[in-house]
Amino acid sequence: MKKFVVIVALISVLVLIGCGSTGRAAEPTDLEPFIVDLSTLPLIRNAEPFEQNYGDFMIRFPEFPVDLTRYSRVTIRAKCFDLDGNEMEFTYQNNAMVSLIIDPDVPDAQIRTEGPNVPLKEFNVTPDASTRQSTDVSTSRGVRVRMSRNPGAILFQNAGREVGFIEVVAIVFHNGDFEPAQ
Repeated sequence: MKKFVVIVALISVLVLIGCGSTGRAAEPTDLEPFIVDLSTLPLIRNAEPFEQNYGDFMIRFPEFPVDLTRYSRVTIRAKCFDLDGNEMEFTYQNNAMVSLIIDPDVPDAQIRTEGPNVPLKEFNVTPDASTRQSTDVSTSRGVRVRMSRNPGAILFQNAGREVGFIEVVAIVFHNGDFEPAQ
């Protein structure tokens, strides 16, 4: 009976130790953050105002000189403007949503749903982290993201009929807190 108890105890310890590991290597903290150079993007603001709620503004990414799959976090910031082009103060009714898209050339349904092709879908993107309403994706900590390969595009959508334009302020891939220049 003593042997049985010892064996059960050892198995329990091994299971607990095994469950404590994610099976993924620790985030490499010495990896410099990758700040997307917005001047390399074809647009940083939609040219025409949105005509409906959840209108699309997709920006195709260029080939990046780094392997973004080595990063575990991303910070994304954007400003919203009304139909006349005036910057809007952030509210939960007037804001932007964002998705990272691995392959933008797939059927539309595979761009709308979070999954292997959409490793990140976040709501309430803000221009900075200065307001108490700032959401995780816009803070210096950013949000977790796990990508199978570098994303091919980023999709912004207006989440309020009053939002006419969305302008990208910052996109930073990192492995810890990072504060992009304002």
